[in-house]
Amino acid sequence: MSVLLRAALRRLRRWITTRQRAKLVSRSGQSRLGPSRQAAPYSNTETPRHAAAPVDVIYIAGHGRSGSTLLNVLLGHVKGVFAGSELWITWQQGLENVDCACGVDFSECELWQGVFQEISNGWEDGKARKIDSLRWPPYWIVAWLVRTHLLSRKLYRRQQNWASELAQLYRGIQRTSGDAAIVDASKLTSNAVGLLSRKDVSLHVVHLVRDSRGTVYSLTKRGPWAGRTGSARAALSWTRANLGPLSLRPFAASYTLLRYEDLVEDPNGSITRILDKVPGLRAEVEIPGGEFAVERHHAISGNRGVRSETTLEVRLDERWYRESPLKQKIVVTSLTWPLLLFFRYPLSPMRLSDQEKDPP
Repeated sequence: MSVLLRAALRRLRRWITTRQRAKLVSRSGQSRLGPSRQAAPYSNTETPRHAAAPVDVIYIAGHGRSGSTLLNVLLGHVKGVFAGSELWITWQQGLENVDCACGVDFSECELWQGVFQEISNGWEDGKARKIDSLRWPPYWIVAWLVRTHLLSRKLYRRQQNWASELAQLYRGIQRTSGDAAIVDASKLTSNAVGLLSRKDVSLHVVHLVRDSRGTVYSLTKRGPWAGRTGSARAALSWTRANLGPLSLRPFAASYTLLRYEDLVEDPNGSITRILDKVPGLRAEVEIPGGEFAVERHHAISGNRGVRSETTLEVRLDERWYRESPLKQKIVVTSLTWPLLLFFRYPLSPMRLSDQEKDPP
């Protein structure tokens, strides 16, 4: 541990020295260190593959089981927005030839085949496996350390290569679909950290948060994680996943904090809040009440029960309030109370009608 700490401190000193030299050059117009020691201009982003305006990406960050698939579908209901869902696993889903929300398999979907024709002259399994191997979901703190060169250069190059592949995927989707903005519901803060340094991506972060008691109940009682994780572990995961997006706020093109409960209560107002921060998107949002027909989209990941539906009803999932054990509520509340208060959730579990609906 001490060896890693000393290595990180050495890299931090070198990084600070490089920044100081760059400032000397920028202030004087030429280096005051002499021609042999002149600091080269530093850039941690590659030249964009297409010399065009940055792609507007609506990046949904937060924890799973918080309504991200629902938000993705609702955003896709707006003209000019592509509902991409969890785009970071696109290559894995393509290799598994999963079904697309449009009703056909990935290999038969004209849009996805057109996307990969645009970015790499067609889909190739070998190349897809190589790109998917770059997919590396570290904790968001590690991702920030990698981005500032405080860890190995190999990890930094891997992070930048992965961000480059994501950026090319966004561009390919935009050119193929003709939509102005792309929704990426990958949720991982670590992916967003790498994208912040890209000049060809304009990252609009939507921090989607749900009451920790509801999220933990959903993780432990339903879905693929049922019975595989305990309440305490899930509660700590919720805290970690919702601290990460807060670190993106000063650096993203825009940041919107949205509670799942507020999204369900007022979907039109919530979607409008998000789109108002994306330049060029002034579409009127009209999501009808009750059950409505879902606009055709091409999500290949996310909650299958939501993304594959042709009709959808926006309603609050409050089963956790009635069904979760008292012990679980006490454990989760005791481990997550600081963020619960920050996001304006009551420490005593309440129904939506009893909660304050204004986001912080």
